[in-house]
Amino acid sequence: MVTFEAGAVIGMLAIVETTVAALGWYIARRVPTEEAVDEVEDTANEAAKEAAAAAREASEARRRSEQAHDRINATSSHS
Repeated sequence: MVTFEAGAVIGMLAIVETTVAALGWYIARRVPTEEAVDEVEDTANEAAKEAAAAAREASEARRRSEQAHDRINATSSHS
């Protein structure tokens, strides 16, 4: 069985402690702030409004296209 000297054990514990501290720092840095969450929420709300406006515009364009096709068909059938 391998025997470790106190210095070696303390050295290994220091490495583990440093690693845990670094991971803790990394995790703490990755946690979003209230401001970042609010900004993402505002961006999502704005994108939803823009998507709804685009859907309305597409619906209106589709309606106009159908009306134009109906007029063309009506004109063609009278010829």
